[in-house]
Amino acid sequence: MTPLADAAALTAAWQDKAPGRSPHVLALDWDGTLVDLAEHPDAIRVPPSLPSLLNRLHNPPGRVVLIISGRARDDLARHLPGFAGVLLGNHGAEALGTVPPCAWRQMISEWARRVPGVWLEDKGATWCVHWRSVSAVERPRLLNEVQAFLDAAEDPVYRARWGHMALDIVPRAANKGTALAAWLQQHIGADWRTQALVAALGDDATDEDLFRVVEPQGLAVQVGDREPTRAAFRLPNPTAARRWLADRAEGA
Repeated sequence: MTPLADAAALTAAWQDKAPGRSPHVLALDWDGTLVDLAEHPDAIRVPPSLPSLLNRLHNPPGRVVLIISGRARDDLARHLPGFAGVLLGNHGAEALGTVPPCAWRQMISEWARRVPGVWLEDKGATWCVHWRSVSAVERPRLLNEVQAFLDAAEDPVYRARWGHMALDIVPRAANKGTALAAWLQQHIGADWRTQALVAALGDDATDEDLFRVVEPQGLAVQVGDREPTRAAFRLPNPTAARRWLADRAEGA
């Protein structure tokens, strides 16, 4: 694993960049970043202290928390009742009013029919094809088929991209980075890069879009051991990410 700067270095960078910049924005992925990954999206365990921690962190106008996830916004809200911050779901695609192509559903249904453990999560504007539960014997053949699909898939509106033991099917016009940038421009202004301090935490390949938006003026933080990444900082797991955020809530 490529060494990246650790929590202490991240804190030092935050404290170095923070003076004179407002608001401080925490752009946070959900699965694998704030909560541990699970075999099924409904099986995640939300630490009891997490909702109150996020609400302590969200203290506008000086500090804002955004959760930016591939989950639908309503699904995020179900796991965070009473959350006072901002929820951006479906990779920012929910405002586009589009749905993935039907022909792709047929291919995915064929995978699910033949390979135990494959299933389609239909989130309306986006889909996610999961294979975390596929056996080690079946997985190489499945991944070859997925790659062949990726090589051949063409659609003017949608694209398919690798996720974490999953295939994300999302609009070409939407990703977490464009969703964050649009929110920042709307709510802070065109000069948000120099006015605000933005830290983005994520674990997945789709979070690289977040990192691309916040660098170099902000802080990009990879949670977990995924490689390669453009992030300059790494926190080993969601527990470490929550610990670092708790320190920010205490003003450290």
